[in-house]
Amino acid sequence: MCGIAGIITSDQSSPDPNRLKRMVDILHHRGPDAEGEYCRPGVQLGFRRLSIIDLSDAGNQPMSDPAGRYTIVYNGEVYNYRELRGNLKAHFNFRSQTDTEVVLASYIQFGESCLKKFNGMFAFAVWDNEKRELFLARDRLGIKPLFYSHLANGLVFASEQKAVIASGLVKPEINHESIYHFLSFYHFPEPQTAFKNIYSLPAGHIATFKNGELKTKRWWSPDFRKSAISSDLKASDGVRMFLEDSTAVQQVADVPVGCFLSGGMDSTAVSA
Repeated sequence: MCGIAGIITSDQSSPDPNRLKRMVDILHHRGPDAEGEYCRPGVQLGFRRLSIIDLSDAGNQPMSDPAGRYTIVYNGEVYNYRELRGNLKAHFNFRSQTDTEVVLASYIQFGESCLKKFNGMFAFAVWDNEKRELFLARDRLGIKPLFYSHLANGLVFASEQKAVIASGLVKPEINHESIYHFLSFYHFPEPQTAFKNIYSLPAGHIATFKNGELKTKRWWSPDFRKSAISSDLKASDGVRMFLEDSTAVQQVADVPVGCFLSGGMDSTAVSA
């Protein structure tokens, strides 16, 4: 679990470092191992790191490509990053062993279609300094959070709503309609949140921000076509296969891996 944050201003004004500092500091619990900032006229990106893959400083963020055009802040894990890295090494000279660098290289090589190649959970932002464009993306099921507020003169985003508020650019006003939904269904219907003017980028969506204009669109939808499974036995075998595969790929780490065992059916199955 890492923390990302950013402020983009349409007029390319000189950034106030205190705003980003407050945002990054309030995300300390998401990443106690390192912090980083990228500040240029009109753009500020911040990061709190929880080191899991490549514990060296080479894995710190924000991370830029060698040419300095693209800069990424990324929270998540792409489990098939080694396979992707192998396919990309003919085009990129990788400087770290992180999945972050693979995600950035994939975006540079394939654009938004890179998302379909990722097996994992993620929320990230890529700043294109040449196009002056921000790209935001969230994983298929919305496992990793990403919140934003579209301002009159820019955009603020972060892993948590309180970090968006900490920027001082967004007034924390209660969204009574979304609170009603939460009390009724124990859920905020995306993109609504508990606050007015703060939104959640929905699961399986991307957003682009350029010249003051914010555009969002869905990049993934579940396929509800009739299953080819013809019996309960095949379904049981399929669940076991997918569970074993998912558990195996999620053990890729440069730190010890543990498992929560509460005694329920789900955690017992994963532990077994």
